[in-house]
Amino acid sequence: MYLKIFAVNGIISSNGTIGEVDGEIIFKHGLSLAQVQQIINLAKRQQIYYEVFPFEGNRVSLKEDETWMRDMIRSQDPINGVSHSEWSSRQDALAGKIDWVTKFPEGEYSKIYLFSSNLEKITAFRDELKQNHVQLQISVSNSSRFNAETMAYQTDKGTGIKEMIEHFGINQKETLVIGDSDNDRAMFEFGHYTVAMKNARPEIQALTSDVTAYTNEEDGAAKYLAKHFLAD
Repeated sequence: MYLKIFAVNGIISSNGTIGEVDGEIIFKHGLSLAQVQQIINLAKRQQIYYEVFPFEGNRVSLKEDETWMRDMIRSQDPINGVSHSEWSSRQDALAGKIDWVTKFPEGEYSKIYLFSSNLEKITAFRDELKQNHVQLQISVSNSSRFNAETMAYQTDKGTGIKEMIEHFGINQKETLVIGDSDNDRAMFEFGHYTVAMKNARPEIQALTSDVTAYTNEEDGAAKYLAKHFLAD
């Protein structure tokens, strides 16, 4: 029913690194191969689990790291307070979404996902990346306390929205954004009317104008939009 009323005009993906309109790429900001190699070398020294995301195709990791990376996710159930969704996402990745390569292929990459179930270790590593983000020419965010994500310099969900609305000539005051993670902070800073999902942590909900009545698993975003924009 909703598709008859709303049309998808544009899609922003990979933490704001790429924007598409009707199948055409209107902006794209990637990490170079040299940047990927530099960040992965830092991660490997501390045995930080990683997944490198090309703009197309499966994520990639080095074959030489497969054994210890699989060993990190050997438990069937989450450990140390890691969420079930993040743990199961790692299990799914290891089950077939990662291409194990001897070296990273040439080309640009959208982002790098970095993870550790050791909260102190990943926090220190994420802080190290943030402290050196200018030197590394990267942006750093995280979608949970147990991960870090790196993208192209000065690129995030907020910049992605800015580029998309400029393409369509939409005023910033006409934007509504909905999110539930730490990596949505930049989006909340840019959006005019901001909404957190019910499943978002309290500190994320505190950043927004409103909170949905339902979680992401209960189609909370769709129900919120239907209530506020499709009500008779």
